[in-house]
Amino acid sequence: MSPESRRSEILDTAASMFARLGVKTSLKAIADECGIQAGSLYHHFESREAIIAELVERFHANLGEIAAKALDTADGETRPDEALIAFGNEIAASAVRHRAALLLTHFKAPADDASGLRPDSRTTSPAVHTALLSILGTAREQGVLRADLDLDAVADRFWQGMLHVGIGVYHRTRAARGYPELKCRVILDGLAARPREYDGSAPSEAHRAMDELIADWEAPEAAPLNRAAVIRESARAEFAKRGFETATMRDVAAAARLALAAVYREFESKDALLASIMESYVSFLTDGWNRVVHTSATPLDKIDSLMWFAVNVIDRFREEHRIQSFLLQQAPPDSANLSLSFPAMLGQVTRLLAEGDEAGQFQLAEWPADARARAVFSLLWTPENIVRGLGPKGALELARDTVLRGVRNRTADTGSGASRYPASR
Repeated sequence: MSPESRRSEILDTAASMFARLGVKTSLKAIADECGIQAGSLYHHFESREAIIAELVERFHANLGEIAAKALDTADGETRPDEALIAFGNEIAASAVRHRAALLLTHFKAPADDASGLRPDSRTTSPAVHTALLSILGTAREQGVLRADLDLDAVADRFWQGMLHVGIGVYHRTRAARGYPELKCRVILDGLAARPREYDGSAPSEAHRAMDELIADWEAPEAAPLNRAAVIRESARAEFAKRGFETATMRDVAAAARLALAAVYREFESKDALLASIMESYVSFLTDGWNRVVHTSATPLDKIDSLMWFAVNVIDRFREEHRIQSFLLQQAPPDSANLSLSFPAMLGQVTRLLAEGDEAGQFQLAEWPADARARAVFSLLWTPENIVRGLGPKGALELARDTVLRGVRNRTADTGSGASRYPASR
């Protein structure tokens, strides 16, 4: 076998193993799968990180090809909204093909620069972003999209929404047929049958419940932190900064300005400390979500308030969110847990959509109920970089634009819309 063929075999094998087993897959395991000695593998790649970097380069090269093709086909003969959907399908398909590279970078610790990855490999593809802006700009010029949109933000939201299709295993099911297109349709046309503006003058009961919860989160501690709380606070910061696998109990003790023995008196292990942190986080999530869902607000108002809830979770619990991301990176990318997170919440979204359909509040009801619920649930959660860039209120408005209102100019007679979607999907 030629060196080039062997190198390609190693990369293909590594991608498959990372997809099955996660980031902890060793070089020896990859070599064994290839049927070669570990020493022979080092002739081609000096480290596991070098393999990961090469896989990511493959992913970005494929994205570049897709972006170039999208620009070539957006020649005026194809409607820009249909070109956007076709582009979204291609991005999602690439994310599925390269899901090992996607997950290995999507959940990477920002502070970890030892992997040799490009700075943009965890955030965006410049080629894809440029192509998206071109297609979106053409759509706006032709009156297909609303004139009041921040196209940079919409492009980022669209890109990340399509990438998320490659996370988990839902794309393998028969029910997922057309799922990327459905996510595109939600972003384009919006979930709300009759979009409205939100000026804050008459907040719903669900939104008021969310505002009360945010006020509780921001309230000062009633009593000084005890030792266990100080340790948890320090551990959150260290785990978020270094990653759970990298941070040590000694790091936590140093950050808390305590002796290592004092930390172990409170928590017998790093796993126990992590469990304490994440149990508290999940409790906050469950409480906030249920406060919204159990109000008497309309399904539309509940979806709107759940988006506000999700924005504030990302803003308020950044450290816990990053810790959770690092843990997901350690899990096998084919793990169902990556796509079936919060099953109770997903079930509640399914019921909310059904109730909203009965009340005439939602559209896109001709799509499979499970696929639509997953698409909406995925889009409820605004990515952290957008929350940080736009701020909570700006992120909420973008979520409303890309989930409820839709970015399409509904006042224009575009010849396209929800009514043309095939009911057989």
